[in-house]
Amino acid sequence: MKLNHPAKRLTAALLSGAMLFTLSAPALAADPGTAPDAAPAAAAPLNEENGSEDVVLTTNETSYALAEWDYYQAASQTLRIQWNNDSIDLTPASFTDTPTVDVINNALSVTYADGVYTVAINNSSSRGSLNITGYTGQDGKQPSVVFVSNDAKLTSLNVKGSKNFIAESNSGKAIDCSGDVIIDCGGDVTISSTGSAIESREASITSGGDVTITSSNGNAISCYGAATINCSGNVTVNSSSATDFAVDGNALIIENAQDVTITAQKAIFHGYINSSAGFADSPAVRITCSGEVTLKSTGAGDTLLKGLLYIFDPGSASQTTALTYNQANSYAYEVWADNALLTDEGEAGTSFTLHEDTTYSSIHIIPDVPAPIIPDDDGGDGTGIAGAVVAGVAIGGAAAWGSYEIATRVILNNLLPEGAAIPANRGQLALLVWSTAGRPAPAAAPAFADVTDPDTAAAAQWCVEQGYLDAKKDGKFDPDGWTPKFRVIEVWNKAFPKQ
Repeated sequence: MKLNHPAKRLTAALLSGAMLFTLSAPALAADPGTAPDAAPAAAAPLNEENGSEDVVLTTNETSYALAEWDYYQAASQTLRIQWNNDSIDLTPASFTDTPTVDVINNALSVTYADGVYTVAINNSSSRGSLNITGYTGQDGKQPSVVFVSNDAKLTSLNVKGSKNFIAESNSGKAIDCSGDVIIDCGGDVTISSTGSAIESREASITSGGDVTITSSNGNAISCYGAATINCSGNVTVNSSSATDFAVDGNALIIENAQDVTITAQKAIFHGYINSSAGFADSPAVRITCSGEVTLKSTGAGDTLLKGLLYIFDPGSASQTTALTYNQANSYAYEVWADNALLTDEGEAGTSFTLHEDTTYSSIHIIPDVPAPIIPDDDGGDGTGIAGAVVAGVAIGGAAAWGSYEIATRVILNNLLPEGAAIPANRGQLALLVWSTAGRPAPAAAPAFADVTDPDTAAAAQWCVEQGYLDAKKDGKFDPDGWTPKFRVIEVWNKAFPKQ
């Protein structure tokens, strides 16, 4: 079976679309020169013509005439570093004579390479408030920042105006603050550590890309207050420690993300609900996103803490909500708990709520995102885009493609009998599968209390007997229950596997 060629053609088509979008993006994007606050002021060069002496700016051991400094400042990626009450502005030119520059009383070491500033604290005993601000130059480029704490404990950390931000530690906490951590950048945020990745009073992360926070031997996030993540990409939070949590704090708030994945060997959230901190009447975990949500706790570290969320409530009887999920685009969705489908949630415009007395170890939320219509490009011989998609699904099911959002409608138009409408509910799906199979008689008499139509009743009974669909509680089938397209694909491939 030739799958390589059509798959490549599908990839090429998707890439072509991405390229077209990229080419058109500059007309839609905001002004790349916009800075988070006022850039370092540019002064007119002083010279003999205006009766003034030349002014020389000295940055460590490198000296620049003011006019030269202004040029570099405007054309290149400027980074402003504030340590307590002192500050310094750096450009790539600051590193002409030396690859490393010690700044602000030798408290910090800074290196620069290919648009990336690496800011490292020189001494673990250093204490201070650190602000890092990036400014986009006239070249349209934004600096990225790598932060190395060297186990120093900060009073606060504020990073803004950077493209990507990375903080990592191989010996302790990546970010250790007695105060707040605020990170605001246009690209990806990646924080990883052998200890807690972030430990702070509160943490606020705003990103135009993905946010990834991981710890191999500690809490991924540890906050006295709330941890807030607002991004346009995917969110991944993970603690692989057998004794720690993904998040330890008063609240975890994730907004505007695409896919969200939170995993831990203990609970994914361990919280002390404090009414005085303003979290008593709010969900301990609130997620608003457009994609899939995967929450998983293995409970391997402590049987007492087995379960998804472990919440203490010392002072508020009103705190009953552990998790609230909101579908950002108001799509319908499915909620799976411990590999079982929850049928009482999921309608478009509704929220899924998990209460603190539940003991699920995993939650999987899947939205029914409308798929674009992708035309076949082969004239109908089955080797074009649609053919590749169908072949992929036939081999491994919808999950083999990892994203039913892309082409579920095209897949179904090729899988289902010609002219058949895509089933919108469980009754329609059962009836279509049963009819396509030749309307076989079920082994037992149909007995679902909520199915009155004889054909639908026979179809439902037979599909449940064959294991294609599941029966619900209290002798019901739920024929009107919403069925997402990817589920139709899954059931169809189970009933009619490709040879």
